[in-house]
Amino acid sequence: MRIVAIEANIGAGKSTLLEPLRAELQLWSGEDWQLIIEPVDQDPEFHRLLKEFVANPDDADKRVQFQKYITAQRQELLRTLPDGNYLIERSLFSDLVFSQCYFLTAERPSAHYMDYYYDIKRRLKDYPQIDVVVYLDRDPSACSESISKRAREGEFYPLEVLEDLKRFHDACLPQITREYNTKLITVDLGKNYAIPSVIACDVMEAIYG
Repeated sequence: MRIVAIEANIGAGKSTLLEPLRAELQLWSGEDWQLIIEPVDQDPEFHRLLKEFVANPDDADKRVQFQKYITAQRQELLRTLPDGNYLIERSLFSDLVFSQCYFLTAERPSAHYMDYYYDIKRRLKDYPQIDVVVYLDRDPSACSESISKRAREGEFYPLEVLEDLKRFHDACLPQITREYNTKLITVDLGKNYAIPSVIACDVMEAIYG
């Protein structure tokens, strides 16, 4: 089994990349690759919790409830996978990055937040090996523009939040991938979107050497 995860800031272009990248991976490897996409657009509970979180940005417990729901759903997506090649939209590594960012930037983080961090670590003990992480390092202002254009109901992130999330991705992902024996590919996008064929080439190099 091989699993490649796309990690990035909010609005960096993960969803846009997935299908063309899968086609490129199949072309380069000659093998089938399956997409695992988080069904957030069709999930009413996700949108309910997102609205509550956005409406109460200083309420750490609202944020924890939202993040815990995402974490549980994310773990379930990879439970009991049959053997194969998988391209996934985020992994539990994302939850580690987001939890540390929100904890350290919150004015008064709740004790529930520390428990949430250790809950992610526990879940990672029952989680399949992530072989490669592709980190789409995109300019936060470009991410902000993309978020506005997609107009997802209840979704709004101030630019400073996206800037903080970029800093934490930059700092945390190298450490997390080392800890879990995962290869990390960082793609410096500036304000652009990822080029699937280039990333597929890098992934093949990381997997097959």
